[in-house]
Amino acid sequence: MKRLNAKTGAPFKRGDVRENGFFFLGYQTKKDKNGMFYESWVRPNVWQTQISDGKNTLEKHVNRTLSHIKSRAKKSGIPFNLSTEYAVSIAVDTCPALGVKLAWAERNGRQANSPSLDKIIPELGYVEGNVMWLSNKANMMKNDATKDQLKKFANWILKEKIGNTSKSKSTDT
Repeated sequence: MKRLNAKTGAPFKRGDVRENGFFFLGYQTKKDKNGMFYESWVRPNVWQTQISDGKNTLEKHVNRTLSHIKSRAKKSGIPFNLSTEYAVSIAVDTCPALGVKLAWAERNGRQANSPSLDKIIPELGYVEGNVMWLSNKANMMKNDATKDQLKKFANWILKEKIGNTSKSKSTDT
C-alpha cells in the first residue's frame, strides 16, 4: 500500500515536495510491517544534482546507487569500500544472468531491467572484487535462494512447462 500525498489525494510521485523541503524519489519494493511501501526522499541539494542538466547518466545512476548502498551497509555493519570510478568500470550493458539490456538512463523507478549492484559473496560485503551489476529482476531472484534452490526451481519450471512462454517483454526470459 502506498501512502497518499495529502495535497493531491494520490500516491506520491517523483518530485513531490514535503513540508521539510525534501523531494520524493519513489516507493521501494519492500514493505514495512504494516504493508506500506518504504519511501525514498532526498534533500533539495541532492535533488538538484539529479535534475540539474536534465540527463540521467550511468555515472549519476551509480552515484545514487552507491549512496543508498553505503547508507544501508553502515546501518547493517556490512563492509563497504566502493568508489564511483570502480562501480562505473565494472558496469555492463546487459544483465549477465538474464541477458536483458540494462536501463541505466531511465528514471521511471525501479524496473525489472534496472541495474542493481549485487554482492557475489554476501558476507564479504560491498567491496571491490565482490560486486557485479545485474538486472533488478535477477538480483531479486537470487536474493534469498541458494544455488540448489534455484536449480530445483528452474528444473521444476522446465519439467512442468509452467509460465507463459509466448511473452515477448524484454525484461522476461
